This record gives sequence, C-alpha cells and structure tokens, in this order.
Amino acid sequence: RGRRHPADEYAIALILLLFSASWSYDGWLLFRDGVVPRTSSENLVASTCLYLFGGLLWALEGHGRRPTWGPRRPDWPGGDAGSFRALWPLAAALMLFIALLMISSAVGWV
Repeated sequence: RGRRHPADEYAIALILLLFSASWSYDGWLLFRDGVVPRTSSENLVASTCLYLFGGLLWALEGHGRRPTWGPRRPDWPGGDAGSFRALWPLAAALMLFIALLMISSAVGWV
C-alpha cells in the first residue's frame, strides 16, 4: 500500500499527454460543433509528436562540446544546464525536421 509502480506512472503520463496534446482540442471542437472532428486521429499524432520533440529539446543540456540528456544527471532538474552552444546543431536539426513534418502535413506530401 502506498507503493508506486513504474507502469502506473507511465499510464498517468500517457493519459496526461493525450489529454493535453489532443483530447482537450477535440473536446473543444465537440463542444463547439457538436461532432467529433474527422481529423481527430491526425491531430493526435501531430500533437503527440510536437509534445515529444518539445520535451526532448527541453531536456537537452550542453556540457562540454556535446549535448547531453539532462535526466541522466543525478541532480536533474536542478543544477547547471550548461551552454546552448553545444546544443544548437542538434536543436536546429530537430527543429528543421519538425518544420518539414508540419509543412508536409499542411501541403499534403504525407
């Protein structure tokens, strides 16, 4: 009793991700229009990808000349996050990839 299991934490994190990423938007459209939008599954995929990439970028840190994954540090999320100078090449590549995904979705390439 009172013990947490990693599976419970992952399930809660997944539900919160889905709610914040897509369900809140689709819920608003259902409330406003009275119907679930046809694009609900596409919104879910796009929003989830944006949240995951945003979280990835948020957790990157620049120590030395290489980007590092912040949650691997024992004192994370506190402490020094390092310099952005080590992050910008990887961050720019990820942002370009995300921009291309969004443009391709809007234009209909995918």
